[in-house]
Amino acid sequence: MIAKKRIKKLLSLAKDSPYSKRYVSLARKISTKTRQRIPKDEKFRICKFCSTKLTVNNSSVRIDGQISIKCKECGNTRKVPIK
Repeated sequence: MIAKKRIKKLLSLAKDSPYSKRYVSLARKISTKTRQRIPKDEKFRICKFCSTKLTVNNSSVRIDGQISIKCKECGNTRKVPIK
């Protein structure tokens, strides 16, 4: 219960902060140690490889039968199927 609140708090702090990578990496560490899942709506806004919070400024989104989210910092592309 405490871990979920802490994860949500860290991810909300990561929105417009210069320490966003640090906040996201701390949230990921807490979720792995306590076996709590990161909320699904927040999970797609985090780059798996460089741990940045994906916003309008540092990502691009394409929709072609699937959703492709590209991180502009590391170049990683995440593909999510549309059901």
